Amino acid sequence: MELIVTIIKVVISLSFGLFGIGKLANLPNVTKMMSETFERFGFNKQIMQLTGAGELAGVALLWVPLFDNSDRLGGILLAIIAGLAALLHLKHKDKAEDLMPAIMMTVLAALVAILT
Repeated sequence: MELIVTIIKVVISLSFGLFGIGKLANLPNVTKMMSETFERFGFNKQIMQLTGAGELAGVALLWVPLFDNSDRLGGILLAIIAGLAALLHLKHKDKAEDLMPAIMMTVLAALVAILT
């Protein structure tokens, strides 16, 4: 079971890490796509950057043992961020291709939180 959890942690770390950095570092293509989505949801660039910082904090908590169960807290934080993204995609009636990654990341992050 520990191997499965580690694999899931690697997958969500790569995903959340890439998009978290993209939200903070102004990577041209990534930032443009995400900025448009955040604007459509009614949020400004600062909220997007705060979300990116939350994603990176969640990834850090998955791997850096700051305290007992910090990886569980990281999984919870990432599940909340991805779950809220999924709810916003549903609210705005986005296509399944936009919704599914958020749902998948929510489930995977929740599994990490439950299994650690």
